[in-house]
Order: sequence, then structure tokens, then C-alpha cells
Amino acid sequence: MRWCVCVAEGIVTEGPLPVANGEEGKRPLPMPNPLDERALEMAATLQAQYGGPVCMVHVGPMAEEVRRYYLGLGVDESIHVDEPGLEALRPEHVAWVLARVLSRLEPTLVLCGERAVNGVGSGLTPVALAAFLDWPLLPAVAALRVENGTVIAERVIERGHREILKAALPCVVTVSEAAPWTRYS
Repeated sequence: MRWCVCVAEGIVTEGPLPVANGEEGKRPLPMPNPLDERALEMAATLQAQYGGPVCMVHVGPMAEEVRRYYLGLGVDESIHVDEPGLEALRPEHVAWVLARVLSRLEPTLVLCGERAVNGVGSGLTPVALAAFLDWPLLPAVAALRVENGTVIAERVIERGHREILKAALPCVVTVSEAAPWTRYS
């Protein structure tokens, strides 16, 4: 089994913004995407229960400190696709690149944060990724388990209620804010 997590770089968007002085002047500091952190935590839990490596996949530029932070959460493998021009890709184009990478990795399950917190958090990338891979999509998942080639997910719905969804593996899962916080390794 292989658990792949698609990660993005976020920026600090709440409270007083810490800034770094760069060539462009002051800009918000990069940070990990909190929902991707939860997806990595969910992958680590699956790894502990079922075995197999956790692979982190990212498309576009990423600050070194953010990459190190993600790697420190227990990632076994990391794939970073970056070349000039990728920073301007739309979410559906990022999903297309991710789909090309993931189709070669043949993961059991792909986890993504429900959306990015970098100012363009539409939540479109995981939806487009599932479409490009032609895999089922389980949205807004708070908890999941795997049984006999099927993923059983607990999905958050309105007013805090939850529903149970099932899908055949492989599939794409978006991890919601209701998922457990990240444990630090």
C-alpha cells in the first residue's frame, strides 16, 4: 500500500502578518497549509494501521522551510515538481500535473486538504485530480478506515452532523477541518 498526500504552500492570512524582506519588498511569510497537515496526519495513521510508505507530492515552488516542516511530519518519500512557469498554474492545471505523477506511483489512496489557505483556496484541485485519474472522490472527510479494498469515510455535513461514505480503492479524499490535528514527530 502507498499513501500519497498532495500538499500546497500557504501564507499567513490571519492576525498580524509576519513579513520577510525580499527583493519585492515586504511579503507574507510562507507556511504549511493546515488542511494538508491534517491530510499528512491521516496518512500517517493509515501507515501505522496498514503499513506502506507515505509519499508527499507538490507542484510548483515551495519555500525550503515549508518543505522541511512537511518532511518532519513523517513523510517517507517526497516528489516536488518545479520549473519556471509552474507558479502561475490554475488549480485544474496543477491537478493535471499531479495526475500524471500519481498515475506512475499507483497509490492506494490520495489525500488532499479540502482547500488551500493561500488566498486562492477554491478546493478545485482535488476535484479535478479525481476526474483526471477517473477515481472516486470522497469530500470533507474527518476520519477513515480501509477494509477489503474499500475506504469507509466519515464525512462532515451541515450543523456538525456526519455521514458515512464508501468507495473502492484507489480514490481521492479531501480532508476537512474536523480531522485530527497533526502530531509532531
